[in-house]
Amino acid sequence: MTQKTTFHGISFPGHLHTQDSLQHAMKFQFQDTDILIVSYPKSVLSRWNKKTLPPHCDE
Repeated sequence: MTQKTTFHGISFPGHLHTQDSLQHAMKFQFQDTDILIVSYPKSVLSRWNKKTLPPHCDE
């Protein structure tokens, strides 16, 4: 059986997220200088990111 956790009525994979991590995400404050690069797992963009972005961008 797959472990899951529910947060605000949404189910998340329990092996990836805990109630604490989801609470922290809700309180996270973005800065004006933050840059988000989002892609689907195993997509071409994901592979491109690993090869072209500086190592500190993965922190």
